[in-house]
Amino acid sequence: MGLFSPAVHPNIVLVVMDTARADAFEPWGAAPGTTPAVAQLASSGQCLTNVRSTANWTVPGHASMFSGELPRTLGLCQLGSDSLDCRPQIATAGDKWLPEVLRRNGYETSAVSTNLWISELSGFDAGFDRFENVYSPRARNMGDSGVRARLGWAREIALARADDGATQADALIGRWLEAERHGPFFWFVNLTECHSPYLPPRPFNDLNLLRRIQAADEARSNLTLESIWKTSLGARRVPRHALQRMRHLYQCSVSAMDRWVERLLQRLDDHSLLGDTIVIVTSDHGENFGECGLIGHCFSLDDRLLRVPFVASRPGFADSQMASLAEFPRAVAEVTGLKDHPWRQPVAAPGIAVAQMEALATLEKSQEVIHLWALDERAIDLVTTSSTCAVEGKVKLTRRDDGLELLYLLDLDTDESSPITLNGHLPQGTQETIARLRHAIDAADDKITTAVPAVPNGDREERETARIALKMRELGYL
Repeated sequence: MGLFSPAVHPNIVLVVMDTARADAFEPWGAAPGTTPAVAQLASSGQCLTNVRSTANWTVPGHASMFSGELPRTLGLCQLGSDSLDCRPQIATAGDKWLPEVLRRNGYETSAVSTNLWISELSGFDAGFDRFENVYSPRARNMGDSGVRARLGWAREIALARADDGATQADALIGRWLEAERHGPFFWFVNLTECHSPYLPPRPFNDLNLLRRIQAADEARSNLTLESIWKTSLGARRVPRHALQRMRHLYQCSVSAMDRWVERLLQRLDDHSLLGDTIVIVTSDHGENFGECGLIGHCFSLDDRLLRVPFVASRPGFADSQMASLAEFPRAVAEVTGLKDHPWRQPVAAPGIAVAQMEALATLEKSQEVIHLWALDERAIDLVTTSSTCAVEGKVKLTRRDDGLELLYLLDLDTDESSPITLNGHLPQGTQETIARLRHAIDAADDKITTAVPAVPNGDREERETARIALKMRELGYL
């Protein structure tokens, strides 16, 4: 083990469980014993029960977590698979990029990610001394319709041995632990075990052989990007038994991630680092499993997608009144005692979380798919509407780009299926809260930046482009 002298600032380990919704964890309502490591962190450290993401998918959620900016301020709400490179948008964050700020303050910065969106290719390596991407090859056959591919996919899932990169990430952490260190460190880990297709390895996958093969076939049918979009737009239906199996395996995947966290904490303790380290476990967004007709994480800013778990091994985060992942950099700076940091002003008033969603396409550009999928008015609305929402307590206000305002009283409308259209009349007792939420949305919308187009990489070889496309398909993005 390398020598390490404790510094003024504590070490930081940030574990992002990609696609993990809050209610899959014990502190947020999951059954006792489901996530014991996270529950223990919440008990011995700190648990923030009402933290929300700033968006409904990976890139903008992480961008806010690293910059302290809202997604549409950076122009990072919506990107196509041909715009994997986010460097132009990340550059607009300037000196507010958390890994770079920590590096300037003497931190050694390292990252490992199992998600292609969060990678060197996308530009998320900014500020890191070393950035490693690891991928599981197991999903290579998922989107291939050939007989051999289908058999290979079924065999892989039947064996249930491989994960989505967590084992490789664990090995990298082991090497980092053994390396010599010359100051405090910031380690960032993105794990996609909770992401579709929700097929954890044994022993966490407790289905018998036949059920595992059925789950593999259901994933091929229902969890490609096109299938997720069509289902969420009402153009196809996922059988109830398939949704139930997805939910079960998703919870199994969360349990697998909890075990990973338990091992991480033990290894830090074994190397006498746990006492000098703040371990943070959170997520970038959640997931839908048929609620309001939605699956995956698209076309919505509902709380199942926005509300994320947040636990830390050391108190202090509550002092920042953090309600949003956009407040995370400022909270880290305050908890670690950084004097030189750029996040002096909160993104919104204390206790208010703001999130944004960009329309997938304009009405004009959607005509072909509208006709092909026979989309109804609801579906057309989902595809072509941009929205900003603000939440305080149990009151949520969403403003669409056409000016329509929708109010959700979350204690009465838990699944957000019955919004109240505001037409001048405000429900009794909500007037002051709605005024604050409108102010937060106004402030957010004033900072919207036209998306900075990603410049195509002319130096990228055809083989590399094909490799990227393959990885995007494996992750369900193509």
